Amino acid sequence: MAFHPMPALLPEEIIVRASKLSTAQLADGMKGLGIPNDGCIALGMPVYARGFMQRGPGKKGPGEINQPVTCGGITVSPGDLIVGDYDGVTAVPRDRILEVLEKAEEKAAYEEKRDAAIAAYKAAVALGQEPPQLAPQWVLDMHK
Repeated sequence: MAFHPMPALLPEEIIVRASKLSTAQLADGMKGLGIPNDGCIALGMPVYARGFMQRGPGKKGPGEINQPVTCGGITVSPGDLIVGDYDGVTAVPRDRILEVLEKAEEKAAYEEKRDAAIAAYKAAVALGQEPPQLAPQWVLDMHK
């Protein structure tokens, strides 16, 4: 956990308010600082921040609402889908959300089939039976 001398951009009270609005998760500008708080964990509100600082943000200063921003070298526009987990954060442009969701569903279905194949393989091995083919078809096709 890195601590920085600049003020945090996302204090706890904003996180609590967002949780009441059913916001699933927050990406603090992808590069900004957050305030470390066990309350965020209790709320089930993952907060992704570059580091942590005890001091909150100023209330006056430059800024705009509903304008494109650049985060990590990527332009994020109002309406874009932001998705984050412990591996990182990504932004999906608004006009590609349906396409990306369809691909994500395809990937999830593929991974379910792979999990079932691995479970069948383990079960066969445990019973001393001949295990089914575990390699996906695309791997077998590469070796023809």
